[in-house]
Amino acid sequence: MTRVRKEYARRRALLLGALRRRMPPGVTWTEPQGGFCLLVTLPPPLDGAALLPAALERGVAYTPGAAFFVDGGGERTLRLSFSSVAAGRIDEGVRRLADTIKTARTRPPGRAQVERATVPVV
Repeated sequence: MTRVRKEYARRRALLLGALRRRMPPGVTWTEPQGGFCLLVTLPPPLDGAALLPAALERGVAYTPGAAFFVDGGGERTLRLSFSSVAAGRIDEGVRRLADTIKTARTRPPGRAQVERATVPVV
């Protein structure tokens, strides 16, 4: 159990570091002390569910955060897992997600360039 906790803590640190380095201004996230995932909040007017198809086209997946808000809301949030993603793939997944967000902020909705290998961050 201790080994698993240490590995999840390492992956959490990798994810937080990648978010700090790669996310554009206006994107924020939680910094959980434990668990398996964290929530990212997009700047307005971006919507997590609406952004998902473009992220999938870039080979990165996440869970739209609205499903985790029992009283409604959460449309601008994304749930990113650090427990189910190999440590070596976290930075690349965050890079692809950050590129998706940057593109969505500068262009009208449309198809993103397809990246063949999928990097799930669910």
